Parts: sequence; C-alpha cells; structure tokens
Amino acid sequence: MNQKRTFWDIITSYSIEIPTIQRDYTYGRERAKKISQKLIGSILDSLANQDPNENLHLDFIYGKLEGVDNYQHLERNRQSIDTLLNSLKNYAQQLYIDVDYKTLTKNRESADIVTFIPLDGQQRLTTLFLIHWYLGTKLRNDEVLNRLECFTYATRKSSSDFLKMLCQIKNLETLPDYTIAEQITNHELFFTFWKKDPTVHSILVVLNEIERQFQEKNIDFTTAWDALINRQKVTFDFFDLDDFELTDELYVKMNARGKKLSHFENFKAWLIKSHSSVISVKRWKNKIDIGWNDLFWNSKAKGDTEIDSAYLQYFKLLFLGDIIQEENPSEEEIEILRGNIEDNPLDIFKTHSCFARNINSYLQLLDYLEKNCPIEQVNPIFKNLTVKEFLFRENKFTWWDATLHYAITRYLVTTNGDLTYFSQWLRVISNLIYNTPIESPKLYKEACESISNLLKVVGRKPVYESLITFEGPDIDFFLPGQRNEEILKAKWIIADSENDWETLFIRLEQHNYFYGQIGFIFQLNNDISYYSFENAALQAESLFSEEVMSGYNNMLFRAFLTQGDCFFNAGNNLIFPSGLHGTLRNRNENWRRFIKENPEILKKMIFHPKLNSNHPIKSLKAIIKSSKIEDEFISCIVKNYELLQYCQKNHIRKHNQGYYLLNSTRIFGYYNEVFTYNWYLQNKEAYSHNIEYISGKGEDELRSTGIKIDNNVLVYYDFEIEKFKVDFNKNKEFELIEDAINQAIEMVDLENQPTNQSSISM
Repeated sequence: MNQKRTFWDIITSYSIEIPTIQRDYTYGRERAKKISQKLIGSILDSLANQDPNENLHLDFIYGKLEGVDNYQHLERNRQSIDTLLNSLKNYAQQLYIDVDYKTLTKNRESADIVTFIPLDGQQRLTTLFLIHWYLGTKLRNDEVLNRLECFTYATRKSSSDFLKMLCQIKNLETLPDYTIAEQITNHELFFTFWKKDPTVHSILVVLNEIERQFQEKNIDFTTAWDALINRQKVTFDFFDLDDFELTDELYVKMNARGKKLSHFENFKAWLIKSHSSVISVKRWKNKIDIGWNDLFWNSKAKGDTEIDSAYLQYFKLLFLGDIIQEENPSEEEIEILRGNIEDNPLDIFKTHSCFARNINSYLQLLDYLEKNCPIEQVNPIFKNLTVKEFLFRENKFTWWDATLHYAITRYLVTTNGDLTYFSQWLRVISNLIYNTPIESPKLYKEACESISNLLKVVGRKPVYESLITFEGPDIDFFLPGQRNEEILKAKWIIADSENDWETLFIRLEQHNYFYGQIGFIFQLNNDISYYSFENAALQAESLFSEEVMSGYNNMLFRAFLTQGDCFFNAGNNLIFPSGLHGTLRNRNENWRRFIKENPEILKKMIFHPKLNSNHPIKSLKAIIKSSKIEDEFISCIVKNYELLQYCQKNHIRKHNQGYYLLNSTRIFGYYNEVFTYNWYLQNKEAYSHNIEYISGKGEDELRSTGIKIDNNVLVYYDFEIEKFKVDFNKNKEFELIEDAINQAIEMVDLENQPTNQSSISM
C-alpha cells in the first residue's frame, strides 16, 4: 500500500535494518559528493522554509516488513482463544457462573515485532537518520537517540556497532576547533578500526557536511526539529511489498539468487511507480520485461547471460543527450551517464525533470526497434558491429560514439521508426561525426544541437535531397571541409543516376584510412566523370592500403619524396607522416595533412605510370629504384630505408646545411648525422677495422657526431662548410665521405705500423 510517510513515522513504527545484500552507505564518497550535498541542502532548505505548502518529497521507498508473519500468527491464536473462552462463558452461564474475558489485539505495526527491510531508498534513509541524529544530539534529546537505535546496518558488524555507539553518545561536546566527525572519532567509545569500514567513513564525511550546511544556513535546531516531526516538511512514498504485486516478484528474484537487485531492476521498479502516468506506450510494463529484452539478448556475445547493464546503459546514454541540452548537469553526472556499467544513474534520473519529459520517447524508440529493427546493417565506423550491437552494447562510449548514438536514436524518433532513408542518414552523419573533433562534454553538446537542427530539416524526407539544400547554420558544428564533401557527394548521387555513385562512395568510405573522408579524390581530375573518379579512387585505395601503411620501412613516404620535397616543416624540424590511423588526431596529423598540403605531389603519384593498383608494394619499390634525385639529403633518405627508422618520433633537425636524424622530437635527445650514418649503415661490415657510430646529444655535440675508426679517428660532417672532416691531429676536408673514410683508415694504419729501432750492443 502506498503511504506518504516521514522518516520519524517509520522509525517509531518499525525497526529499520539495511540488509546484508545491500551495498555500503556511499554518499560520503568523493564521486557522490555533489549528489549528497544537493540532497542535504534540499532537506535543510525545506526545514528552514516556513511556507506550509512548500514541502520536500523524496520519491518512494519500498521494502519488506519482517515480523508481520509473527503478528498474523499471534492474531490467529488470539481468535482461537476468543472462540474457546466464548464457549467457556456460555457453558458457565448455564451453571449460573458469571465469566468475563478480554484479549488484547497487538498492533500490526508494533516496532518490537516488525522490522522494515528497505530494498530501495537506503541512501536517503541513512541521510535522514543522520540529520535526525544530529538534531537529537544538538538538542540533547535522549528519547530521540534511544529511538534511533532501531536503525541499523546488517551489511557489516562494524557498521551496526558504530551506529549503536552513535546513539549511546548522550552528551557530545561541541568543540570549536573540531569537526563533528573528529569529536566522534576522539570519543572513548569509538574504535579506530571502524575507520576502515566504508559505511562508517561515509557517515563521518556526511555528518561534517550536515554540520557545515547547518552553520552556513544558520538554521535553528529547535525550528528544524519541529519542521521534521510536527510539520512533516520532508516526506516520501512508502511501499510495503506485501501490498506491492510487481516488486514482490523482484524481491523473490533477489533472495533466490542471493544478491542485491541490479541497478536496472531498481530503475525499473522506480520507473513503474513514478512515471506510469506520463508513459503512453502500450503494454510497456510487459514489454520492458519480455518483448524488448530480445533486443539486448540478441546483441550479446555468445555465452553472456546478463543484459541488465546494457539495458540501463541504453537509458543512460539517451538521457545524456537530453540533459546536456536541456539542463546544466555536473561533470560527475555527465561521467556517470557516459561512464562504465557499474555507475548507477538512478539518483540523476530522479533529480532532473527532463527525464520525465523524455522517458516516453525512450520507450517508444524501443517499440520502433522491436517492430522494425534497422539494423542488421554494418557501418564501417563500427568495425564490423551491426547498428543493433552498437546501440545496445554496455561498455563506455567515446564522445564520438555517444554522438552517433544520439544521431541514430533521434533520427528514429523523428521518423517514428520509418527506415526508408535510414541508411542515407547513417552514412552521412557518421562521416560528419567521426571526421570532426568531439572530445569533451561541450563539443558533444554542440554536436547534438547541430544534429537536432539537421533533423528538423531532414525529417522523413530523402537525406541526399535535403542535404544539398542545407545552409551553414543547419550543420554549423561539423568541420566545413567534411560538410562540403557530403554535399558534393549528395549532388553527384542525385545528378548522375545512371552510375552508382553511392555504392562507390560507400566502398571508399570504408577504407581504413579514409574513414569517410574522400573529398581529395575529386581534386585529382580537372574533368570529373564516374570512370575517371573510379580510376583515381582505385589508385588511391591501393596507395593507402593497409598493406602499404603497415610497412616498417616508410616506403610510401620515400616514394612520394621521389616526386618532390614533401616534408612537413615545423621550425627547424622536418617531419614525415606516420602510418598510425587509430584516432581522428592520428589521421589528421599524418597522411590527411600530407594529402592536404601536397596535392600536386599526390596527383603525380596517383597517376604515376609505374603505379599498379593490383601490386602497390612492387610498384613503390620500382618507383624508388628508378628515381634520380639531385638533392643528396633526399636521395639518401629515399635509397636507405634504415635512416627514417632511427627517427622514432618522425623528426629530422635541419641545422644550417646539416641534417640530423632525431631519436625524439628535440635536439636535446640523441641524434645521428644523415650522411655519415648513411655510410655507416651501408659499410659497417665491409672493413676489418673497428668501425662504430657515435651519436650526438645536445646542440654542443654536433661536431662530435659521426664515424669512429679503431677508437681513434672521427669522421664527421661540418655543416658550416658543407664538407666532411677527418679529426686526427690535423683537420682535413673532403668533398665526398668515401674520400674522408679512406683517408681516415690510411691514417689509422700508418699510426699502427711498427717503429724501426737500431740495435745497441753492450
């Protein structure tokens, strides 16, 4: 039965025991700090408010009343005794004996036989207990503290003992330099090992917060107590599961498996009791347990038998998209909604009104998906996940994934589940999302707002036809280059219906490196036709294929160098692109940047006569081998793949006329000079002499970087005069490194020849 009650009503009618299957009190934890502060603040504000019409209602609390069976047994016994005594009375009257009797009826809610076991509301009940305890202590009301001893935790003995100890402190001294928690922990009844109990720790933290807010709000203790007890300013709906048909099933389920209800089960019970009036989806209470379950079961990995986490994650992510646009959630709330499956969002659902405004659409969406699932189709963005597997997965979503989740689900809501143009929407919006930086709540919010504006234009119409009419404000969040590319592709799909541009675009967008961004291919031909575009696309696909990109010898970049200098310039450093492409930043900072900055060199390579799209590696080797490059530095890099392998961060330092391969990104790390290191790699095994390479470190060691022979002679490159030098007593200059090396070896050999000595006779 649903009853509006106060905490004091409950604690004076029953004992309250938090069961062993419940978790610890968590409102003192750092991650729950804002939630507990908000709850305490709302309670105290209500106590200070004199308006009788403005009270605080804390939703519902439900559980089981244990001891009621004992009451019923006593009542049956009383009725039997009444029958027996009545018979005795009738018999006595026949003997003219006056017999009278009276049996007393025991109150069903008497606290000495009934204990309330809460299944939902533990955190709020404990917080209310602490506020009552704090006021009882400040008012030095021993009767209140005695009554509060009926509140206990069965989760840990230390928790139970600590709560009992709290109520035994009848005269807690108020010390100005000590917090309430410090006064408790310094008390002679307090055991130090209790501090290790997470419930005890949280209680102490929350008591400090209660005291802080009482002082900050300057609330009179007597007034606050009157507001709690007499004016009943703080209430909740109280449900006894004996009168609560639906949740009794959950209670049986919980006891049968020996563990507490999942976050989703608690959410479902709360949803049914608190929001049934605003939900119009037919038979939703039945569907949430049966029909819609299949959406989650069918998305699970084989052998996985648990769906509650994924089910709740669905609601969390939907709500994240709405709350971040409609309200101002805290960072902690945002992280819980986007976060891991262990994060419980129920308190956030309860405290934000936009949940009630949107819950109907969340359930309506499940109805659409059950009747007409999109969604076995695979989007390349998902790495072989179907749309259904993407929507109903339980792991934490990146901001990009969360944005796509928003785009998919809101499109289905907007179209009432009409999937006619869903594939068009999915393709376009995926390309826009995953090629735009979305790495924070702020960017996620702006992306969702832009998607909402876009949906107002698209509606249930063909996406491509709508796209070519878009103006900037419709999709202003997404990067202009990607917006323009999507519009251009839509125009070609519509304008040239004789050729299947859409299928060609989809194939290219699925490329591991292009990842939806293929606009550069349009720039390779002055006159675009389907066949010229397809030919260029084939070449580009092979050139940036996984086979080529995963190579360890920088073959692709070295081949590009044969067509011209295409290093990135960053101050004194030359940078070459990496094959990393796991993230948007990886792609944008490497080959996408290369494509953007070197369109002519790219065009030369795409249409190179030796490039065969069927054999890209063989083609690149042939291009490199046949190249004739005048620049000595670039020639070394192209011909010797080992040089770039030394550059772990893809940086080369240009210092005057010298080039130094950096082990990191700065000259302060180790480095090797290009020309001497190139000779060393090619010739280190060809001589009988001990030849080693001396790396430099720091700008002062530029002249000491080079080849050392027999630990004696150093050959290095003097960048100021652009010549090689041999450092051996006299510095000698050489135009070619071969000449310098040969001279160095001759000098070493000469030095090591035995000296002629004349014999002396004695």
